[in-house]
Amino acid sequence: MTEPPERTSVDGSAIARFFQAVERSNHVFRIAPAYAFRSLRGWITGNAAEKRQIRAVERDYEDRAIGPLDIAELTTAFYDGYKADERFERIQHDERRKIAHLSDLVSRGIIRRQRELREEDESVMALRAQHAKHHGCVRARFIVETKLADEYSVGVFQPGQIYDATLRFSNAHGSRRPDREGDGRGLAIKLNFGEDQRPGSPIAERWGLTGVGNHAEQDFLLTDFPVFFVDDITEYDRFLTITESNNPSWLIAIRFILFFVPMRIRKGLSFFRLFRNKIDSTLNNAYHSMSPYLFGKDKVVRYLVKPTSLEGPATGVSSESADFLRERMAIQLAPGSNGSSGAEPVATFDFCIQIRANPSAGDVERASRAWRDEKDRTVRLGRIEIPPQEFDTQSCEYRCQNLVFSPWNCIEMHRPIGGINRSRLLVYFISATLRRRMNMVERAD
Repeated sequence: MTEPPERTSVDGSAIARFFQAVERSNHVFRIAPAYAFRSLRGWITGNAAEKRQIRAVERDYEDRAIGPLDIAELTTAFYDGYKADERFERIQHDERRKIAHLSDLVSRGIIRRQRELREEDESVMALRAQHAKHHGCVRARFIVETKLADEYSVGVFQPGQIYDATLRFSNAHGSRRPDREGDGRGLAIKLNFGEDQRPGSPIAERWGLTGVGNHAEQDFLLTDFPVFFVDDITEYDRFLTITESNNPSWLIAIRFILFFVPMRIRKGLSFFRLFRNKIDSTLNNAYHSMSPYLFGKDKVVRYLVKPTSLEGPATGVSSESADFLRERMAIQLAPGSNGSSGAEPVATFDFCIQIRANPSAGDVERASRAWRDEKDRTVRLGRIEIPPQEFDTQSCEYRCQNLVFSPWNCIEMHRPIGGINRSRLLVYFISATLRRRMNMVERAD
């Protein structure tokens, strides 16, 4: 007879442990939401307290730096006195409010960065909102072509005219990042007029912005990328609202990506090409105005500065150095370098204009649009010569830090046009005013 199969014994203690584990799990499931809520509430209230403390410090900076500066009043005065060129410009709906918001974002961004910098070093000077790190300000000569056709003999570009100039080379970012990191690179040119060279009054004087305009100067601002990464004021306002916010870095990163993807992928690629760019030398780099300008009464142009001295970068300075662009430029411009005499230029550039054929409002108001019409022309108007010099001194550093540049420091014949340029008048004025007040210096130029 077959014996029945042996029953498997069951461990009562194992069953007990199982039900105990289930009970513990149920307990965890019950308390987890409450615990998470308490943790989140603690993080929010703690974060809010920290934000209140930070805001109190920023208000102190604002009281001392901004003072009576009324952004809304300045914006209203600008638009009340601004006459758009209806052939090329289109004022956006609610544009003045957006420019006031842009200016406010920039001013608060400068104050916030200054607070962060002075937490580490109380002696540090307030920096520009953009192009904060300069590689040096150097003396140069700006020489207009002697044989210049009448249609190009406009404003400051009179045949054979020679101007003393100051060139400021910089990184585009709003902080002093190492040169080895990718970034846009800037060139700001300031022509200094002699008594008999003044071609007219700077147009910024129309709005009483004396911190921008100067009778003895004309500025040109350029970056080493041909177009801007947004089209207009609306997009620029949205972009700065994201990047200048006090949100956590991970949230800023997400919103930054969503700004470009999927609606602005082409512009996002332009942004990353600009700010991931690496160069070997500031003196062997081409620079573009990005935004358009009037040239005379009926031409729309972008400026282009191209190097014509083809020597390689200075040897002996590693590109791993945080300031290698400045160090290489100091070696290249040092008196006696490369066997140069004191009179011979060490570096030269051609100053050109790209003339848009049949310009439209789309060419002017869409700053991210490249000009590729086969009828467009590039015309050389003059050259820039940089002589040997020592620029890496305390006095040069102080002057370079406090120089003020603006695309609106110009005469009517070279007026900036388009929405991006309209925003730059107040943004640059407010940035310069804040910097001077926070650093307690007068205008250095």
